[in-house]
Amino acid sequence: MDDRTLQKIALVGSFIGLMLVALLAQERSEITAQIDQVPEGQEVKVTGIVDSVRDVGKVVFLTLAEQKIEKTHVVLFKSKNMTLDMGSIVSVTGTIDDYNGEKQVIGNRIELKKK
Repeated sequence: MDDRTLQKIALVGSFIGLMLVALLAQERSEITAQIDQVPEGQEVKVTGIVDSVRDVGKVVFLTLAEQKIEKTHVVLFKSKNMTLDMGSIVSVTGTIDDYNGEKQVIGNRIELKKK
């Protein structure tokens, strides 16, 4: 193959790759922006800034402030000692649950992104 053909193939491949990334990023932000529409029991991952922490022994109640959603309520059941400070950036993976008509995340994994 000559250089011109390889250049065209590389350009087309790059364009297709960029379009695919843009579509996937858009789809993910739609899911994040519409957490109230996510069905109960669906697993999600939310990332945000810890807005409030209430530790009651084996359970921690968090409120995360996010870009697209005003606030997300998270319930974590502690298996070990953990300290979460307001202003920390965390990612929580868990399932959607409905409590008194409001969606919340029952977390099964938390990852500290930045303190």
